[in-house]
Order: sequence, then C-alpha cells, then structure tokens
Amino acid sequence: MSTITDPIQVLFCNSKTPGSFLIRTMTWSDWSHVALVRGNWAIEAVHPKVRMIDLKSIRDHYPSTILVTFPCSDPDLTWHFACSQISKPYDTLALCDFLTHRSWESPDKWFCSELVTAAIHASGTLLFRPDSLSRITPQHLWLLPFMEASK
Repeated sequence: MSTITDPIQVLFCNSKTPGSFLIRTMTWSDWSHVALVRGNWAIEAVHPKVRMIDLKSIRDHYPSTILVTFPCSDPDLTWHFACSQISKPYDTLALCDFLTHRSWESPDKWFCSELVTAAIHASGTLLFRPDSLSRITPQHLWLLPFMEASK
C-alpha cells in the first residue's frame, strides 16, 4: 500500500430533486452525488454515462456543494483512471440496490461514489477495504476522517 501524501478533490453535491432526496434518504446522507475534481474540471457518473464537465457547470446544476480534499498517493493515476472510464454507462440499477444487500458492482457501469472510490483506489490509496468497494455511497466518503472541506 502506498503512503498517503498528495491530495485529490471530491465535490459533494445535493439538490431538491426527487432523485436526490431519495438517495439522501436511503443512505442517511446530506449528499446525493460526488464527482472527482482536478482544477476546473470534474469527472462524474451521471445518467446516462460517465462524463467530464467543467466545475462551474456542475456547481450551477447543484444548489448545494462542498469541495473536499482527500489524501491520495498519486493524483495523476487517479485522474487517468477516471478519464479512462469516460463514456461508460451510469449504473442505474445501483439505485434500486440501495434497498437490497446485493452488490451493485459492475465492471462496465458506474455509480458516482463507486467511480470516485475506484479512481482513488487505482492510485494505490486504499480508503476502504477492497472487499467493500462495491457498495460505497456518498455518505461513506463523507464519513472518512481525513478530509479537508472548502466551499
């Protein structure tokens, strides 16, 4: 396991839409969405697919956001992994699986917090045990103790 030194940023988001409310309610969270951020760009898993979007646009879309710095052993590897997932489909069925204990992990589809966690994990930084990576929600990321938040 690599040492944790360099930061990577994650944007936590929520809105007043029914989907955001449902995700926040089912995960006991203030946040319904997360995106990986580097500079003025974000990579996010949203319906219908993983995309890169400018940070201003994503912040304009979500009325409530907070940018959080995570430790990461290699931000370049993290960003490279996330970029390699662009255009892969969003895992819509993962939303249904909040109600079950079924693993929603799919190698060809992504849910937002699953993508962020996998990208950070690809750099050698382990935020969670490898056997639990398939059920990470925005709330799980929010609860990690070593984050630094900024508006």
